[in-house]
Amino acid sequence: MREALLSVLLACCSFFFAAAQMPTVIANVGPAPEGYWLEAQPIVTHTGTIGGTNLAGQTTYRLYLHTVHATDFLSSIAGDAGNPLILNSTSSPAWFNHPLGVNLASALNPAFIAFVPELNYDSWLTIGVAQETPGFSLNVVQGTVNPFTAFNAGNNVLVNDPVGFAIFALFPGNYVASNPAFAGDDLRVLVGQITTSGTLSGQIYVQLFQEASQANEVRAVFPILTENPWITEGCVDSLACNFDAEATEDDGSCTYPAAGYDCDDNCLADGDGDGVCDPFEVVGCQDATACNFDALATDAGSCTYPAAGYDCGGNCLADGDGDGVCDPFEV
Repeated sequence: MREALLSVLLACCSFFFAAAQMPTVIANVGPAPEGYWLEAQPIVTHTGTIGGTNLAGQTTYRLYLHTVHATDFLSSIAGDAGNPLILNSTSSPAWFNHPLGVNLASALNPAFIAFVPELNYDSWLTIGVAQETPGFSLNVVQGTVNPFTAFNAGNNVLVNDPVGFAIFALFPGNYVASNPAFAGDDLRVLVGQITTSGTLSGQIYVQLFQEASQANEVRAVFPILTENPWITEGCVDSLACNFDAEATEDDGSCTYPAAGYDCDDNCLADGDGDGVCDPFEVVGCQDATACNFDALATDAGSCTYPAAGYDCGGNCLADGDGDGVCDPFEV
């Protein structure tokens, strides 16, 4: 019933503006589709005064709905009793709102910023645009709760009445690359800007049409996040020992076997089964009494020995009279 009330209000407003363009409303709210998420992206960390306003210690965030297709159309951002619109900050006031600021970015005249530069960091909501854009407009419908009353007073926002509140853009009927409500090549749509010294949190109820099709309507509540929830970091190289099939983004953690070995330290080739990999076999004399004994030899090779009565250097083992003739051979 609550969804129906909001749907009727949206439908009535859309009829006033362009009845044929308003999407068929489906009151079913499901989980966010894979790959879609709402980001609070910091764009400026302020360290001093801008224009006539000291913004030191505050950060300006842009809120973006990330999508999967360039042709995804963001129809509305909203909130109602079943799917509340929540905007919170831990600071007081919650955010920076300039007295000359706007509720919707589509009403911001960029010419004013030259005279009041801090307007560039004012807090507002939107769909797709950061200022007035010729040929594009946003529409608002609301029930008993006007979120801008709290928003403009620097207070946290909660819209949870039965009728609800929505900012919406009229669907043009098909993909129009110049329409800012479409995600475009960067696969995201701007939904707000907030300047605050606190930590942002909350959620926004969203309606979108995947791939420019009203038949592919999605309604979901998106929490405000700072990291992509669909990214799982890990090793993405299937040849690595620690390959993670669930990972979507490489984190530089891949490990590989030593040359000649597999990931369990077994030889890739060991023809004689002696535990020494074929590429590392050393053929040599393994008799410690031989003149050419090789302590590193892993496979037996030929050995050489000294002549009887001599050592490996050709010296007598015994020469009592020191005449250079080994004792066994004295005559």
